[in-house]
Amino acid sequence: MGRSDRELQSVGSVGPSEALRARIRARIVETPAPTTRTSKRVIAALVAVVALTALVTSLAAEVVYGRLAPGLAVAPAEELRLVWTSVVLGALTLGATLAALWRGHRGFGAGARILALTTLLVPIAYSALTLIRPLHLRETHVANLTISPWGARCVLIASIVGVGVMACFAAALRRAAPVATCLRGTAIGVAAGMWAGLAVFAFCPSGDAEHLLIGHVAPLLALLGIGAVLMPRWIRP
Repeated sequence: MGRSDRELQSVGSVGPSEALRARIRARIVETPAPTTRTSKRVIAALVAVVALTALVTSLAAEVVYGRLAPGLAVAPAEELRLVWTSVVLGALTLGATLAALWRGHRGFGAGARILALTTLLVPIAYSALTLIRPLHLRETHVANLTISPWGARCVLIASIVGVGVMACFAAALRRAAPVATCLRGTAIGVAAGMWAGLAVFAFCPSGDAEHLLIGHVAPLLALLGIGAVLMPRWIRP
């Protein structure tokens, strides 16, 4: 029996999970250890994300509308729905962020099933929450300003927040996701999109369906795609 046959037989005698662990251990040995622990980088990234989202949203609202959080101003009859919509939106953002950043007990992060469900269900839930029965009236003039049906301002705000959040999460997970990197990268994109969604939710008082689709939902889908394409190579050890 030749050497290659013996190697194949040896690999065949080891289960797929053991072979995967062996490859992971080898990559870990070959990869230089980071100077900062991943847990500390994750905490720093979360602090930066909250600060960035609040800063961009407040500055944009002040410049455009002259007041903070115009998107949270609704008719009295819609105040209760605003509360539970905000709670659900916050829960979606928190869930997507935890799925993307959670390290797990062994450092492998969330499982493939959780990541797949996150990347599938969170965008669907956000889209439904945004497009079905909007909180605001379908008016095009607010505070003497014309709201673009194309959502140009919201696209810009969502892009700044979303790209910034993705950069923070990517820095936190640099070479720290040894398995399911494609799904993890997509989950990072979804989490970034949800933070962008929080920003435009607080900023935008429009209830126009076309505006919401282009200015609020489309950026989330774009960030999902960017995360799926660019993040795996960056976060893989």
